[in-house]
Amino acid sequence: YEMARQLQAQGHKVALLALINSNPPNSSYTRFRWTPVSIWRFSKNFFIRSAYHLISTPEKRRAFICWKIQFLTRRLQRLLFRSDSEIPGETIDEMLDLSQYPEDERKLWQAHFRALMNYQPQTYPGSVTLFHSPVHLLFCSFDPKYGWNELALGGVEVNLIPGAHETIMEESQVHQLAEAVHASLAKAQVVGL
Repeated sequence: YEMARQLQAQGHKVALLALINSNPPNSSYTRFRWTPVSIWRFSKNFFIRSAYHLISTPEKRRAFICWKIQFLTRRLQRLLFRSDSEIPGETIDEMLDLSQYPEDERKLWQAHFRALMNYQPQTYPGSVTLFHSPVHLLFCSFDPKYGWNELALGGVEVNLIPGAHETIMEESQVHQLAEAVHASLAKAQVVGL
């Protein structure tokens, strides 16, 4: 997103800005508001997420449960044994479930997440084509355009790819993702002619 934004600011043409399973950091999408509609959307999303976890491998389910227990234990310890002034912010490990990634990839994901948290996106004059699983973050605005409509002044085209966020690049979802990306590339070539 940022590369396309900077290229266009320099006068270059960007035929297709495609994003995969992405939402803008530090945007209204990541803010949850308690309303009857948001509670209904939260519930629906929670059940979809749960269904995907149930069909994941036993190893992935076990790793996720261990991570969640560690997260809740650390949070509880901070709340019970420290004063408010001593409670540090959540660590990357507490905010991000890295259990589904091999150990050697986790440091890369931690660095990626730190960069994301510090990034303040600017508006982009073009359009965004988003390829996304139907699952949202647990707590978010549940915006169907995943927050990109605030930034992409040319509009947002959402392509839903079946599967969980973590499995969109795995068999068999990756084939559907490839077909959707191919169709978007072909469309961008026709428009660019």
